[in-house]
Amino acid sequence: MVFAINPPKVGNTFEAFLAAAKAAPTAASPPTPSTPAHPEKTLPVVVGGKPSPDAAPVLRYNPETVDAAPGDVVEFNFRANAHTVTQSSFEYPCTAIDGGFKTGLQNNTMDIDRAILKEFVVPKGDKPLWFYCGAPTHCQQGMVFAINAPKEGERTFEKFQKAAMASA
Repeated sequence: MVFAINPPKVGNTFEAFLAAAKAAPTAASPPTPSTPAHPEKTLPVVVGGKPSPDAAPVLRYNPETVDAAPGDVVEFNFRANAHTVTQSSFEYPCTAIDGGFKTGLQNNTMDIDRAILKEFVVPKGDKPLWFYCGAPTHCQQGMVFAINAPKEGERTFEKFQKAAMASA
């Protein structure tokens, strides 16, 4: 498939151009990627939102925790009003960590599903990862999120959320 604008009638004609295109070697097929040992999966998380059009926006991630393997992608779908996803530590739930993941403030005032998407690729390692919403007072109202949070012990999601709500 070729195209020309105002080709000359002699010399480099459209017919000569077409013949050269047909004679050109075809591109080699791209190599087939190898299958990773653990195929990535995408884990959707809704950030904020409204339970109904007339309701007040909710200050939650849904779900609030996910279990993920390295290479998996957590897809944050920002809904009603302004929110962030900001990485923190268990010890300081409402404080950003240096070099951590930060989406910046994302404002979806119309609450349009999938209008603002941000992705986080889970790094290697098996330690829990902790996050919060950096919009004013959202973290202190319990808007926190975790990847691979322990189900029991001293560092559970529930204890992380409680510490966030108790922070100044």
